[in-house]
Amino acid sequence: MKEHLTAKILNVILILGIILTFFALLGTPLIATAFFKSAFGILNHSLIFKVSFCIYLCAIPYIIALFKLNKLCKLVIKNKSFSNESITCLKTIAICVFSEMLIFIFASLFLKFNTNIFNDFTMIPIMILISIICIPLTLLCLVFAELFYNAKEIKDENDQTI
Repeated sequence: MKEHLTAKILNVILILGIILTFFALLGTPLIATAFFKSAFGILNHSLIFKVSFCIYLCAIPYIIALFKLNKLCKLVIKNKSFSNESITCLKTIAICVFSEMLIFIFASLFLKFNTNIFNDFTMIPIMILISIICIPLTLLCLVFAELFYNAKEIKDENDQTI
C-alpha cells in the first residue's frame, strides 16, 4: 500500500514537472531575450535564436525521459513492475540520459565557437560535471533494466512451476 502511495506521489510530481517544462520551453525565447538585454545590453536576434535552438534541442531527450518515467510509475501502480514495458522504459531512459549529455556538450561547443558572448565563459567544468552525472545515471538505468529482466525471468519461471 505504501509503495503505491509513493508511486502515485511520484506520478503527480512527474506530471507537474512535465507541465512546468512545457511552460518553461514556451517562454524560452522571452526569457533569453530578457536575460541578454538586462545582463549584457544585447538584443541580437541571431544569438537568441541560437540559444533557444540549443535549449530546445537539449529538451527533447529530457521530455522523452520524463514521459518514460511517468509510464514506469504507472506500471508500478498497476503492479506490473517486472514486465517488458518497464525494461524498455529503463533502456529508453538510459539512452535519453546519454544522448542528453552528448547534445549538451555539442550545443555548448556550438555556442562557444559560433557566438562572441560565450567565448568568455569557461564551459569545460560544466561539461565535465554533466558527464560525471550522466554516465553513472546511464549505467544505473541499464543495470536496473538488466535486473528487472532477470527478475521477470525468475517470476515467469516461478509462475510456470506453480
